[in-house]
Amino acid sequence: MVEHFIRFLKRETVQEAAWNGEVYRFRGKGTKEGFDKWFNEYAPKAPVCTSCGKLIFPGDKVGINGDEIMHLTMDCCPVGAFYAGEIDQNGQLIPAFEGGLSMGMESLRTGQGIYMTYDKKGVSVEHFDIPEVTQDEVSEALKQQRLTPPPTS
Repeated sequence: MVEHFIRFLKRETVQEAAWNGEVYRFRGKGTKEGFDKWFNEYAPKAPVCTSCGKLIFPGDKVGINGDEIMHLTMDCCPVGAFYAGEIDQNGQLIPAFEGGLSMGMESLRTGQGIYMTYDKKGVSVEHFDIPEVTQDEVSEALKQQRLTPPPTS
């Protein structure tokens, strides 16, 4: 299956396929037959974005929130802290964090901040210590911004 997709990417064409009434367009290299074969094998097992209802494809970065999986885009994912990894050629999550956690949950698990960089080689994840911040410091910062701090219980 992956070989067909790789062959498709080697010759620049635009191909279309439909799944559950949604049309997907891909620019790549390869034949229509090779693309159709790959798409028809992948689509039934592809994860579906809980925000937009469209398929998620190999290499797409995704966010998770509980059992929900979504494209890591401004339209689908409310915050980047939901980032959890990428989708592989079998429609499975390649987790960025231990246990398939989202970035936010990983930060809570470790008690550290997370710094991520993206480049051609992939994603680099680094943890860093978060300095202690007291409620008084937060209140003072909010006052300087002319915001009202939340009530304390």
